[in-house]
Amino acid sequence: MDTKNRKDQELTPAPINLFWTGGWDSTFRLLQLIIIYQKKVQPYYIIDNNRKSVQNELLRLKNIKRFLFEKFQKIKNL
Repeated sequence: MDTKNRKDQELTPAPINLFWTGGWDSTFRLLQLIIIYQKKVQPYYIIDNNRKSVQNELLRLKNIKRFLFEKFQKIKNL
């Protein structure tokens, strides 16, 4: 790896991994990280088709994400 790429990696911190269910606690943490602390976040959701709530949760995640991108345009890269 050349020096320029190494410096770019050092200046760009890795995203924070977050298990995001769309519930109150994980959504609060997501909002705190991206809006207040302006940190990059990599959300994860584990799809378990045996759970009855999986479709509702996926829809909730999609709606929250859409709302956030409309309300806070600057966070799209986070």
